[in-house]
Formats: sequence, structure tokens, C-alpha cells
Amino acid sequence: MYSPASKYSGSISLLLSLMVPSCTPPSQSSGAPAAQLADVYWRLTQVDGTSVPPTVAGPREPHMRLVSDGGRLTGFTTCNSVFGRYELPGSDRVRFFQLGSTKMACVDAALMRRETRFMAALQSADRYAIAGETLTLFAQGKPVARFVAVR
Repeated sequence: MYSPASKYSGSISLLLSLMVPSCTPPSQSSGAPAAQLADVYWRLTQVDGTSVPPTVAGPREPHMRLVSDGGRLTGFTTCNSVFGRYELPGSDRVRFFQLGSTKMACVDAALMRRETRFMAALQSADRYAIAGETLTLFAQGKPVARFVAVR
């Protein structure tokens, strides 16, 4: 038997099926999302195979931040501020260039060596990987620096 309501029931069902997915929250994945590369404070935890002990949190701990707007790098080595540019030429590729730093005296020889290794790691990095909250920079397949995201 024909009823006027049955004429629209197929259209209403289709419309509802299209609307319902848009009503669900965008992120309902289990576990914490992996960190993104840019616009994250990355604290240095290892450079050239050597652990970097945590220091007082804040601008004086070795870290970097990749700013998505303009492809800029900012951070702190161990004695000096670091700055430069970066580009992402492929899905897991990275290149740092136009790197520079302030020239404050680094009286502790161990800190100076760590700073030199940190800068060398940035200059040689050609690939990156993010696993959870950990960023690893690689140069020719070898890990050269490891960072943890600080929220």
C-alpha cells in the first residue's frame, strides 16, 4: 500500500546516514596521539649516542622548536641559542640549513662538546622518525639525535 511518507523514507535514511558521521568527535582513537614534527617543544635527550641529562626546565635546557610558519628552527644548544631554517622534502625527510647560534662563552668543556655534537647532528640530519612522543634524527641511516616532546 502506498503512503505519502514512504515516498521520502529512502531520502531521509540517506540524509541521516550522511549526517551521523559528521556528529562524532574528530579524534576518538585509543591512546595518546603521536606528536607532530612542527610547533612542538623538543627537548634533547641523546646526541651522537650519548645521553643528555635533564636540566632545569625552561629556555636553558637543550631543545629545538620547528616553527611551521616560515620553516624556522629555534632552540638552545647548551650554552647558546640556535636558529636556522628547515624543510621537509619528503614524507620522512628533513633538512636543516642556514644554521647559526649566539656566541656566548661556554666555560664547561663537556657542555661545549655537547653543543658541538648537537649542531653537527642538525647539520647532518637527512631523515626523521616520530614514535609516540620521541623524535629521532638520522644521518645516512644512523641515529644522531633523540628528543622528547614536552607538553
